[in-house]
Amino acid sequence: MAMGHNINEYAKDHAVYGGYTFSRQSDVPPLPVPDLEGTCNRFLDWIKPLLEDKDLKETERSVKSFVAKGKDGEKLQSALLEWSQRKDIPNWLEPFWFDIYLGNRSPVVINSNIFYMFDKSSLSHNKGVKQAAAITCAALRFKESLHSGSVEPAMEKDRPLCMHQFDKLFSATRIPHQGKDILRYPGSFYDPSPLKAENIVVIRRGHIFTVRVLYDGKYVNSMDQIDKALEKVVSMSQERLPDERSIGILTTLERDRWANFRNKLCSYSGSNEKKLREIEDALFVVCLDDTTPEDRDEAASAMLAGNGRDRWFDKVLQFVVCEEGTAAINMEHSSVDGSSIVTLSDFISGFSHLPEENRSSGKRDLEINELLFDLDEDLKDGLRESCRFFDSYEKETSLKVLDFCAFGKERIKTFGVSPDGFVQMGFQLAIFKLLGKPCNTYEPVSMRHFLHGRTEAMRSVTPESVDFCRLMVSNGSLDQEKIESLKRAAAAHVKRVKECRNGNGVDRHLLGLRKIYELFGENLGIHKEPEIFGSAGYRTLCYNRLSTSTSGYSGLSLCGFGPVVEDGFGIRYLTRPDQLNLSVSCRSLRSKEHELFYRYIEESFIEMADLMGKGI
Repeated sequence: MAMGHNINEYAKDHAVYGGYTFSRQSDVPPLPVPDLEGTCNRFLDWIKPLLEDKDLKETERSVKSFVAKGKDGEKLQSALLEWSQRKDIPNWLEPFWFDIYLGNRSPVVINSNIFYMFDKSSLSHNKGVKQAAAITCAALRFKESLHSGSVEPAMEKDRPLCMHQFDKLFSATRIPHQGKDILRYPGSFYDPSPLKAENIVVIRRGHIFTVRVLYDGKYVNSMDQIDKALEKVVSMSQERLPDERSIGILTTLERDRWANFRNKLCSYSGSNEKKLREIEDALFVVCLDDTTPEDRDEAASAMLAGNGRDRWFDKVLQFVVCEEGTAAINMEHSSVDGSSIVTLSDFISGFSHLPEENRSSGKRDLEINELLFDLDEDLKDGLRESCRFFDSYEKETSLKVLDFCAFGKERIKTFGVSPDGFVQMGFQLAIFKLLGKPCNTYEPVSMRHFLHGRTEAMRSVTPESVDFCRLMVSNGSLDQEKIESLKRAAAAHVKRVKECRNGNGVDRHLLGLRKIYELFGENLGIHKEPEIFGSAGYRTLCYNRLSTSTSGYSGLSLCGFGPVVEDGFGIRYLTRPDQLNLSVSCRSLRSKEHELFYRYIEESFIEMADLMGKGI
């Protein structure tokens, strides 16, 4: 399928911020295009432990044909290399990345949005409104720092990281369109949102408000002012809006349905279009929930999806705050990755006690305006149906939190293995116990050390990990065999991560070749899709039954997302010095598997630690 809109629309944007923050951008190298034969050899290595002999041989044949001299692979590789040299594309993968994310027609809630729950001990309040005011004030300070160019450039040891994602953090919104969505942000080549937006959006009990936070060219710096404005919002939203007026629910729909409904809203009233624009232009959304989660599972579900009515899931940046102060960031994922959000969460957590210096606007009440949409009976019926859809859809996903407090990365280090390798092998052992075999496992590797870099898809299943799992579940294996096997498996994991970080992954290169075929195949003399992309190996590689991800933990207590396939699991984990914090998701129909898998993860961590303790 050809790409919708302009393939270069997100490569042709302009830089939003500058100064010290972006002073190292010119030192960040471009993403290299890997060697074709090397990628195909790694592809076969990666999928070999996952395939039956028949499927492996069929995949090997397709790879051999693909890389043969003068054949499809060589033609596509040459075209991809040429594509990577274009001056209007800073990163050859970026247009393909946006095409996949913005072309996905599934709802963003649960399927792609991610939550990042703050560590309450790093925040200063136990009341929702005050917590929200403190977070808002800190976020505005971060925005002001970006604008002045005073945010510290991100570094990895002596290597600068790309800061481009911060251009797409504030006033950034995914807007539904038929076939493929549009991302609006201040640097957009087409129709940019304002660089210094005046408002934030606050949502409570279905009501949507704008709160002005920019006066005389400066953002409000007084937490008391913001607290007073949010208290006013609470007083203006005592009664919950009925479902037939809860506009936020529309952002939970499948993207084409939402695009169609958005067109109807705008066609019915020019005022509706103006109000949607106000939401899209706003810096970010603050969601004031009127609930208090009873436990961590309930809190995680609230931060992932909530009731659907009190959110705007299209906004890149949402702050969700419950009545007793539990708070999180809910992130729309198409333009931003976890490492950038952790930078923001760390900044916000550092403002546990905000200075109260007031600028010239410090004494005025902030302007508040409720956005009331014009609706006819047809639109109201559609909103009620959207609420019913979400209520049913949300129940289809189950989310459990595992706060594993027996040990963390400091003890794992004493075993002489990588903490991430250890945790990932725990997942491999748990899924092996559940299924009796390995399954394809996804772990993203940050690529921000390349210009406009996002992630590479690393696969955790290796011959060494499979050998380790088989030894662990067998009755006749000696402890020393298991210890050495775990060390080999963890080392193989680290080696594969390093390959990916060096630009020698598999997934993104094959994706690029496939997209080049879609764009230019006919011109290259390739009249049908190369067999490698229909092979059992490629289908297996693209089916992430176990999707895992981690990030830094500064200022955070938990992160999470939904499963990415119907029979799969989603695991987001934080590896702390003294504990491991995980959210584990799956579809509710698999609740028995969910319970078992959750138990097997905890059990596997303990077994592995006990085993490695014997080897110290």
